[in-house]
Amino acid sequence: MLKKKTILQVKHMNDKTSILDIRKMAFINNPNNDNFYSLLKKIDKHKEIFDNKFFAEATKNALIKKDTNGLLFISRLYIGLNRNVEAEFILSQVYNIDKSNIDVIYSYFDILCRRKQLSLLSSIIKNINKKENELLYTKCLLKYYILTRQSNDLDNLVKSCFEKYKKDREFVWLVYISAIQNDNYQFTNMVSKTEYQNELFSDLSGPEERKIKIHFYLNILNILSEKINDNKNC
Repeated sequence: MLKKKTILQVKHMNDKTSILDIRKMAFINNPNNDNFYSLLKKIDKHKEIFDNKFFAEATKNALIKKDTNGLLFISRLYIGLNRNVEAEFILSQVYNIDKSNIDVIYSYFDILCRRKQLSLLSSIIKNINKKENELLYTKCLLKYYILTRQSNDLDNLVKSCFEKYKKDREFVWLVYISAIQNDNYQFTNMVSKTEYQNELFSDLSGPEERKIKIHFYLNILNILSEKINDNKNC
């Protein structure tokens, strides 16, 4: 009985592996949106399948075809695996292929921020047309101000455009990161009024949780203070 069960388990594992191999091959041959997401959702539980051979084959094919979207997907798989050095290399290759593609520029800027490559950031952001891509330009500035800890510039930028971009998830997430980094209870208050509040505040732990709780206490005290002052003026 035990032997039969073991055989069935091995067969199940082989079937599972073959499906993953098929998905890998599909991505190598055609790194499109569907094939990318079919692999991305396997990263947490199956990191072992993303070996160097897989990336080498996928990258080679995409470079031969000058497939910028395919290379972007490869870089995002690297980022999902916390292999930011490799992601930066891929994105530098894509950037050299097409310096006018806004998705390429933004992705390259993002990985340079992750890697704290400050010397390159200024030259990259100049390639973003502010009028045509105002939201992406704004998010680049946010990332740069967060990275360089320019709290005054950050404060002015967020307050000037929060209402305009509060429906954008990444923008709100950057404001949330700013709230924690700069201990800014006003930013926390802004984030708490968006549709992303539950998602962002549900995973808090340790010092971050304590800091956000203090921010909420401060907001409550300010509201009470305003109420008291209004009553006095009546």
